[in-house]
Amino acid sequence: MERWTSVRQPKDLTDRIWQNIKDDIIDKMENHRAYRLKEDYLAAQRNRRSLLNKCLRDLQQKHLGKLILPDISDIESTDQISTLIEAPTEETIDFPESLVLELAQEWRKSSDTVLQDIFATSPTPSRKLNGADPLLLATTFFSCWKRDYGCRVIFQYPEVLKTRHYCPTFVPDRELCRPHLRGKSVLFSDKAYFLAREILEAARFDPDTTMREDVQWPAFIIECHDCSILKRDDGVRTFMSWHAAIEHAVEHNYRHQPSRMARADLSDTELERVHELAVKDITRSHDNLVCVRCKESRFSGSIYAMGHHIRNEFEEYRDLIYSTDYVFDLEISGLYPEPVHHLFLKPDDVDTR
Repeated sequence: MERWTSVRQPKDLTDRIWQNIKDDIIDKMENHRAYRLKEDYLAAQRNRRSLLNKCLRDLQQKHLGKLILPDISDIESTDQISTLIEAPTEETIDFPESLVLELAQEWRKSSDTVLQDIFATSPTPSRKLNGADPLLLATTFFSCWKRDYGCRVIFQYPEVLKTRHYCPTFVPDRELCRPHLRGKSVLFSDKAYFLAREILEAARFDPDTTMREDVQWPAFIIECHDCSILKRDDGVRTFMSWHAAIEHAVEHNYRHQPSRMARADLSDTELERVHELAVKDITRSHDNLVCVRCKESRFSGSIYAMGHHIRNEFEEYRDLIYSTDYVFDLEISGLYPEPVHHLFLKPDDVDTR
Protein backbone atom coordinates (compact mmCIF):
# COMPACT_ATOMS: atom_id res chain seq x y z
CA MET A 1 0.00 0.00 0.00
CA GLU A 2 2.92 2.33 0.67
CA ARG A 3 3.74 2.21 -3.05
CA TRP A 4 0.27 3.31 -4.13
CA THR A 5 0.27 6.82 -5.57
CA SER A 6 -2.78 7.85 -3.56
CA VAL A 7 -1.05 6.84 -0.30
CA ARG A 8 2.49 7.99 -0.97
CA GLN A 9 1.88 11.72 -0.36
CA PRO A 10 4.19 14.06 1.65
CA LYS A 11 1.35 15.53 3.71
CA ASP A 12 -0.87 14.66 6.65
CA LEU A 13 -4.05 12.68 6.01
CA THR A 14 -7.08 14.92 6.47
CA ASP A 15 -10.79 14.20 6.06
CA ARG A 16 -10.80 16.07 2.77
CA ILE A 17 -7.83 14.13 1.41
CA TRP A 18 -9.37 10.86 2.59
CA GLN A 19 -12.56 11.62 0.70
CA ASN A 20 -10.47 12.21 -2.42
CA ILE A 21 -8.48 8.96 -2.21
CA LYS A 22 -11.01 6.67 -0.49
CA ASP A 23 -12.63 5.27 -3.65
CA ASP A 24 -9.26 4.45 -5.23
CA ILE A 25 -7.98 2.67 -2.12
CA ILE A 26 -11.20 0.70 -1.62
CA ASP A 27 -11.12 -0.31 -5.29
CA LYS A 28 -7.51 -1.51 -5.01
CA MET A 29 -8.24 -3.47 -1.81
CA GLU A 30 -11.26 -5.12 -3.36
CA ASN A 31 -9.15 -6.13 -6.36
CA HIS A 32 -6.49 -7.50 -4.01
CA ARG A 33 -9.12 -9.44 -2.05
CA ALA A 34 -10.50 -10.96 -5.28
CA TYR A 35 -6.96 -11.93 -6.35
CA ARG A 36 -6.21 -13.50 -2.93
CA LEU A 37 -9.48 -15.45 -2.92
CA LYS A 38 -8.76 -16.70 -6.43
CA GLU A 39 -5.26 -17.83 -5.40
CA ASP A 40 -6.68 -19.55 -2.31
CA TYR A 41 -9.24 -21.33 -4.50
CA LEU A 42 -6.59 -22.48 -7.00
CA ALA A 43 -4.39 -23.69 -4.13
CA ALA A 44 -7.34 -25.64 -2.72
CA GLN A 45 -7.87 -27.25 -6.12
CA ARG A 46 -4.19 -28.21 -6.33
CA ASN A 47 -4.36 -29.75 -2.87
CA ARG A 48 -7.48 -31.70 -3.83
CA ARG A 49 -5.81 -33.02 -6.97
CA SER A 50 -2.84 -34.12 -4.87
CA LEU A 51 -5.24 -35.88 -2.51
CA LEU A 52 -6.94 -37.60 -5.46
CA ASN A 53 -3.57 -38.66 -6.87
CA LYS A 54 -2.65 -40.18 -3.49
CA CYS A 55 -5.97 -42.03 -3.43
CA LEU A 56 -5.16 -43.51 -6.87
CA ARG A 57 -1.70 -44.58 -5.71
CA ASP A 58 -3.14 -46.20 -2.58
CA LEU A 59 -5.65 -48.09 -4.71
CA GLN A 60 -2.87 -49.21 -7.00
CA GLN A 61 -0.91 -50.61 -4.07
CA LYS A 62 -3.97 -52.27 -2.57
CA HIS A 63 -4.83 -54.04 -5.84
CA LEU A 64 -1.23 -54.78 -6.79
CA GLY A 65 -1.05 -56.17 -10.32
CA LYS A 66 -4.82 -56.69 -10.57
CA LEU A 67 -6.13 -53.28 -11.52
CA ILE A 68 -5.24 -50.81 -14.28
CA LEU A 69 -6.14 -47.34 -13.11
CA PRO A 70 -6.81 -44.29 -15.30
CA ASP A 71 -4.74 -41.15 -15.23
CA ILE A 72 -5.83 -38.50 -12.78
CA SER A 73 -7.02 -36.36 -15.71
CA ASP A 74 -9.52 -39.05 -16.71
CA ILE A 75 -10.91 -39.38 -13.19
CA GLU A 76 -10.93 -35.62 -12.72
CA SER A 77 -13.01 -35.14 -15.88
CA THR A 78 -15.96 -37.05 -14.41
CA ASP A 79 -18.86 -35.02 -13.01
CA GLN A 80 -18.57 -36.52 -9.52
CA ILE A 81 -14.88 -35.72 -9.07
CA SER A 82 -14.91 -32.34 -10.83
CA THR A 83 -17.74 -31.24 -8.51
CA LEU A 84 -15.62 -32.15 -5.48
CA ILE A 85 -12.49 -30.45 -6.81
CA GLU A 86 -14.37 -27.28 -7.76
CA ALA A 87 -16.20 -27.01 -4.43
CA PRO A 88 -15.82 -23.74 -2.46
CA THR A 89 -12.46 -23.22 -0.76
CA GLU A 90 -13.83 -23.48 2.78
CA GLU A 91 -15.31 -26.95 2.23
CA THR A 92 -13.33 -29.95 3.42
CA ILE A 93 -13.16 -32.48 0.59
CA ASP A 94 -12.45 -36.21 0.71
CA PHE A 95 -12.39 -38.79 -2.07
CA PRO A 96 -14.01 -42.04 -0.89
CA GLU A 97 -12.14 -45.10 -2.09
CA SER A 98 -15.40 -46.72 -3.16
CA LEU A 99 -16.21 -43.77 -5.45
CA VAL A 100 -12.75 -43.69 -7.06
CA LEU A 101 -12.81 -47.45 -7.57
CA GLU A 102 -16.27 -47.26 -9.15
CA LEU A 103 -15.14 -44.51 -11.53
CA ALA A 104 -11.98 -46.46 -12.40
CA GLN A 105 -14.09 -49.47 -13.30
CA GLU A 106 -16.40 -47.30 -15.41
CA TRP A 107 -13.33 -45.84 -17.18
CA ARG A 108 -12.00 -49.33 -17.91
CA LYS A 109 -15.37 -50.48 -19.23
CA SER A 110 -15.74 -47.37 -21.37
CA SER A 111 -12.20 -47.68 -22.72
CA ASP A 112 -12.67 -51.37 -23.52
CA THR A 113 -15.87 -50.53 -25.39
CA VAL A 114 -14.01 -47.92 -27.47
CA LEU A 115 -11.33 -50.46 -28.40
CA GLN A 116 -13.86 -53.19 -29.17
CA ASP A 117 -15.73 -50.79 -31.45
CA ILE A 118 -12.47 -49.97 -33.25
CA PHE A 119 -11.88 -53.70 -33.75
CA ALA A 120 -15.45 -54.38 -34.86
CA THR A 121 -15.54 -51.58 -37.42
CA SER A 122 -12.22 -52.54 -38.99
CA PRO A 123 -12.63 -54.57 -42.20
CA THR A 124 -9.42 -56.49 -41.55
CA PRO A 125 -9.91 -58.88 -38.59
CA SER A 126 -11.25 -62.39 -39.03
CA ARG A 127 -14.68 -62.95 -37.52
CA LYS A 128 -13.87 -66.47 -36.27
CA LEU A 129 -13.65 -65.42 -32.64
CA ASN A 130 -15.44 -68.41 -31.11
CA GLY A 131 -16.42 -66.33 -28.10
CA ALA A 132 -12.87 -65.06 -27.48
CA ASP A 133 -12.27 -61.48 -26.43
CA PRO A 134 -10.92 -59.80 -29.60
CA LEU A 135 -8.76 -57.46 -27.54
CA LEU A 136 -6.83 -60.41 -26.13
CA LEU A 137 -6.00 -62.05 -29.47
CA ALA A 138 -2.30 -62.25 -30.28
CA THR A 139 -2.98 -60.58 -33.65
CA THR A 140 -4.75 -57.52 -32.20
CA PHE A 141 -2.57 -54.43 -32.35
CA PHE A 142 -3.41 -50.74 -32.29
CA SER A 143 -1.47 -47.90 -33.85
CA CYS A 144 -1.20 -44.16 -33.36
CA TRP A 145 -3.95 -42.27 -35.18
CA LYS A 146 -1.16 -40.26 -36.84
CA ARG A 147 0.39 -43.36 -38.41
CA ASP A 148 -0.14 -41.98 -41.93
CA TYR A 149 2.28 -39.17 -41.04
CA GLY A 150 5.13 -41.45 -40.05
CA CYS A 151 4.36 -42.68 -36.53
CA ARG A 152 5.00 -46.45 -36.39
CA VAL A 153 4.37 -47.17 -32.73
CA ILE A 154 1.98 -50.06 -32.08
CA PHE A 155 0.27 -51.19 -28.89
CA GLN A 156 -1.40 -54.28 -27.52
CA TYR A 157 -4.13 -54.54 -24.94
CA PRO A 158 -4.09 -53.69 -22.06
CA GLU A 159 -0.89 -51.60 -22.44
CA VAL A 160 -2.74 -49.36 -24.89
CA LEU A 161 -4.76 -48.09 -21.92
CA LYS A 162 -1.69 -46.63 -20.22
CA THR A 163 1.03 -46.23 -22.84
CA ARG A 164 2.42 -42.80 -23.72
CA HIS A 165 4.66 -42.04 -26.66
CA TYR A 166 5.96 -39.14 -28.67
CA CYS A 167 5.23 -39.00 -32.39
CA PRO A 168 8.42 -38.41 -34.41
CA THR A 169 6.78 -35.76 -36.60
CA PHE A 170 4.56 -33.98 -34.07
CA VAL A 171 4.74 -31.98 -30.87
CA PRO A 172 4.42 -34.42 -27.90
CA ASP A 173 0.80 -34.93 -26.85
CA ARG A 174 -0.07 -36.90 -23.72
CA GLU A 175 -3.45 -37.87 -25.18
CA LEU A 176 -2.22 -39.10 -28.55
CA CYS A 177 -2.51 -42.83 -28.29
CA ARG A 178 -5.02 -44.04 -25.79
CA PRO A 179 -8.81 -44.33 -25.54
CA HIS A 180 -10.29 -42.36 -22.69
CA LEU A 181 -13.48 -40.84 -21.38
CA ARG A 182 -13.37 -37.86 -23.70
CA GLY A 183 -13.46 -40.04 -26.79
CA LYS A 184 -10.04 -39.89 -28.44
CA SER A 185 -8.74 -43.27 -29.50
CA VAL A 186 -6.18 -45.23 -31.45
CA LEU A 187 -6.59 -47.11 -34.73
CA PHE A 188 -6.58 -50.81 -35.48
CA SER A 189 -3.25 -51.76 -37.10
CA ASP A 190 -3.95 -53.86 -40.16
CA LYS A 191 -0.24 -54.09 -41.01
CA ALA A 192 0.60 -55.57 -37.61
CA TYR A 193 -2.42 -57.87 -37.88
CA PHE A 194 -1.33 -59.49 -41.16
CA LEU A 195 2.33 -59.73 -40.13
CA ALA A 196 1.33 -61.38 -36.83
CA ARG A 197 -0.82 -63.89 -38.71
CA GLU A 198 2.11 -64.84 -40.95
CA ILE A 199 4.41 -65.51 -38.01
CA LEU A 200 1.79 -67.51 -36.11
CA GLU A 201 0.92 -69.60 -39.14
CA ALA A 202 4.62 -70.35 -39.72
CA ALA A 203 4.82 -71.51 -36.09
CA ARG A 204 1.71 -73.69 -36.67
CA PHE A 205 -0.48 -71.61 -34.39
CA ASP A 206 -4.06 -70.76 -35.37
CA PRO A 207 -4.09 -66.94 -35.69
CA ASP A 208 -7.86 -66.83 -35.20
CA THR A 209 -7.72 -68.46 -31.76
CA THR A 210 -4.21 -67.76 -30.44
CA MET A 211 -4.44 -65.43 -27.47
CA ARG A 212 -1.83 -62.99 -26.29
CA GLU A 213 -1.06 -65.11 -23.24
CA ASP A 214 -0.07 -67.94 -25.63
CA VAL A 215 2.78 -65.86 -27.03
CA GLN A 216 3.98 -64.25 -23.80
CA TRP A 217 7.64 -63.95 -22.99
CA PRO A 218 9.54 -66.13 -22.22
CA ALA A 219 7.51 -69.06 -23.60
CA PHE A 220 7.34 -67.57 -27.10
CA ILE A 221 10.51 -66.01 -28.54
CA ILE A 222 10.90 -64.68 -32.09
CA GLU A 223 14.14 -64.70 -34.08
CA CYS A 224 14.81 -62.44 -37.06
CA HIS A 225 17.06 -64.32 -39.50
CA ASP A 226 19.54 -62.45 -41.68
CA CYS A 227 18.03 -59.12 -40.63
CA SER A 228 18.58 -56.35 -43.17
CA ILE A 229 17.84 -53.66 -40.56
CA LEU A 230 19.94 -54.89 -37.63
CA LYS A 231 23.05 -55.95 -39.49
CA ARG A 232 25.27 -57.90 -37.12
CA ASP A 233 28.45 -59.92 -37.38
CA ASP A 234 28.27 -63.46 -38.62
CA GLY A 235 26.91 -65.86 -36.07
CA VAL A 236 25.08 -63.21 -33.98
CA ARG A 237 21.42 -64.12 -33.53
CA THR A 238 18.65 -61.56 -32.94
CA PHE A 239 15.76 -62.38 -30.60
CA MET A 240 12.64 -60.44 -29.60
CA SER A 241 9.48 -60.73 -27.56
CA TRP A 242 6.17 -60.96 -29.43
CA HIS A 243 5.35 -57.25 -29.33
CA ALA A 244 8.88 -56.14 -30.19
CA ALA A 245 8.95 -58.66 -33.04
CA ILE A 246 5.75 -57.39 -34.63
CA GLU A 247 6.95 -53.80 -34.30
CA HIS A 248 10.19 -54.89 -35.99
CA ALA A 249 8.21 -56.63 -38.76
CA VAL A 250 6.23 -53.42 -39.31
CA GLU A 251 9.52 -51.56 -39.75
CA HIS A 252 10.60 -54.10 -42.38
CA ASN A 253 7.26 -53.58 -44.12
CA TYR A 254 7.61 -49.79 -44.16
CA ARG A 255 11.07 -50.13 -45.72
CA HIS A 256 9.76 -52.60 -48.30
CA GLN A 257 12.31 -55.11 -47.07
CA PRO A 258 11.59 -58.82 -46.69
CA SER A 259 11.76 -60.21 -43.17
CA ARG A 260 12.52 -63.78 -42.18
CA MET A 261 10.99 -63.96 -38.72
CA ALA A 262 10.00 -67.17 -36.98
CA ARG A 263 9.66 -68.71 -33.57
CA ALA A 264 13.14 -69.30 -32.18
CA ASP A 265 14.58 -72.80 -31.90
CA LEU A 266 16.85 -72.67 -28.84
CA SER A 267 18.80 -75.18 -26.81
CA ASP A 268 18.42 -75.10 -23.02
CA THR A 269 21.76 -73.31 -22.68
CA GLU A 270 20.85 -70.72 -25.31
CA LEU A 271 17.43 -70.19 -23.74
CA GLU A 272 19.00 -69.55 -20.32
CA ARG A 273 21.36 -66.98 -21.81
CA VAL A 274 18.56 -65.21 -23.69
CA HIS A 275 16.60 -64.98 -20.42
CA GLU A 276 19.58 -63.32 -18.74
CA LEU A 277 19.82 -60.80 -21.59
CA ALA A 278 16.08 -60.15 -21.32
CA VAL A 279 16.18 -59.28 -17.61
CA LYS A 280 18.96 -56.76 -18.28
CA ASP A 281 17.00 -55.29 -21.18
CA ILE A 282 13.80 -54.94 -19.16
CA THR A 283 15.67 -53.38 -16.23
CA ARG A 284 17.27 -50.84 -18.56
CA SER A 285 14.09 -50.11 -20.51
CA HIS A 286 11.56 -49.40 -17.76
CA ASP A 287 11.75 -46.33 -15.60
CA ASN A 288 10.93 -47.68 -12.16
CA LEU A 289 11.90 -50.72 -10.15
CA VAL A 290 9.63 -51.56 -7.21
CA CYS A 291 10.68 -53.43 -4.08
CA VAL A 292 8.49 -56.55 -3.77
CA ARG A 293 8.53 -56.49 0.03
CA CYS A 294 7.95 -52.76 0.49
CA LYS A 295 5.61 -52.45 -2.53
CA GLU A 296 6.24 -48.72 -2.43
CA SER A 297 9.98 -48.07 -2.66
CA ARG A 298 10.67 -47.04 -6.25
CA PHE A 299 14.07 -46.62 -7.83
CA SER A 300 14.19 -44.93 -11.21
CA GLY A 301 15.98 -47.28 -13.54
CA SER A 302 18.73 -48.14 -11.07
CA ILE A 303 19.35 -51.73 -10.08
CA TYR A 304 22.23 -50.46 -7.93
CA ALA A 305 19.92 -48.25 -5.86
CA MET A 306 17.59 -51.22 -5.43
CA GLY A 307 20.51 -53.36 -4.25
CA HIS A 308 21.51 -50.68 -1.74
CA HIS A 309 17.91 -50.60 -0.48
CA ILE A 310 17.77 -54.40 -0.05
CA ARG A 311 21.08 -54.43 1.85
CA ASN A 312 20.11 -51.58 4.18
CA GLU A 313 16.51 -52.59 4.88
CA PHE A 314 16.81 -56.36 4.97
CA GLU A 315 20.55 -56.94 5.50
CA GLU A 316 20.78 -59.30 2.55
CA TYR A 317 24.04 -59.27 0.63
CA ARG A 318 23.60 -61.10 -2.67
CA ASP A 319 22.70 -60.62 -6.31
CA LEU A 320 19.12 -59.40 -6.71
CA ILE A 321 16.53 -61.80 -8.06
CA TYR A 322 13.74 -60.61 -10.36
CA SER A 323 10.23 -61.21 -8.88
CA THR A 324 11.75 -62.17 -5.51
CA ASP A 325 13.35 -58.82 -4.71
CA TYR A 326 11.96 -56.47 -7.32
CA VAL A 327 9.42 -56.10 -10.09
CA PHE A 328 8.87 -53.37 -12.64
CA ASP A 329 6.51 -50.46 -12.33
CA LEU A 330 4.44 -51.79 -15.20
CA GLU A 331 3.48 -54.77 -13.07
CA ILE A 332 2.06 -52.47 -10.42
CA SER A 333 -0.51 -51.51 -13.05
CA GLY A 334 -1.18 -55.12 -14.03
CA LEU A 335 0.95 -55.02 -17.19
CA TYR A 336 3.45 -57.76 -17.93
CA PRO A 337 6.96 -56.49 -18.73
CA GLU A 338 8.67 -57.84 -21.85
CA PRO A 339 11.93 -56.96 -23.58
CA VAL A 340 11.31 -53.92 -25.73
CA HIS A 341 14.65 -53.98 -27.49
CA HIS A 342 16.44 -56.57 -29.56
CA LEU A 343 18.51 -59.21 -27.77
CA PHE A 344 21.73 -60.19 -29.52
CA LEU A 345 23.20 -63.58 -28.72
CA LYS A 346 26.82 -64.01 -29.78
CA PRO A 347 28.26 -67.47 -30.32
CA ASP A 348 30.79 -66.99 -27.52
CA ASP A 349 28.01 -65.96 -25.09
CA VAL A 350 26.88 -69.56 -24.83
CA ASP A 351 28.86 -71.95 -22.68
CA THR A 352 29.02 -75.17 -24.72
CA ARG A 353 30.81 -77.21 -22.07
